[in-house]
Amino acid sequence: MPSAETTYRLTVQVPPPGADPSSDRRLRMRDTLRPNRRSLIVASAHNMPVRSYPWRFASVVSVASHDIADPLAYLRNPDPPVEFYARGVDVDVAWADGSTLRASGNSFATPHIAGICALIRSKHPDLTPPEVKTLLGLTATNAEDAG
Repeated sequence: MPSAETTYRLTVQVPPPGADPSSDRRLRMRDTLRPNRRSLIVASAHNMPVRSYPWRFASVVSVASHDIADPLAYLRNPDPPVEFYARGVDVDVAWADGSTLRASGNSFATPHIAGICALIRSKHPDLTPPEVKTLLGLTATNAEDAG
């Protein structure tokens, strides 16, 4: 387990919606997300049926939403490209001036999976991103049914 003095650096690269998948930017992003790196990237799938990135990269944990109320209930999708489903329907979201609102979408499901990944990494900091992704699949709520 890391000591109290351990510092972690997280770099997040978010492409604009509808980014051209053939662009140089996409290639730079792909190289950044290679699985031999220690960064674990969790990204929401697009809410519309379009090709978008980075969620389609194999090294990324891709997330869409389901409507199960339990924030720790997540499902493995045996038929990718989206790999996991998490609570993302009628989620209470912090908003301006300390208020909240209810929102739905894949972007609101993604923090649930990112949090579960953080819990896994806190107990097993030496796991590689592919190992964390495998562990997610093996411990999903529907793991027995997923085959």
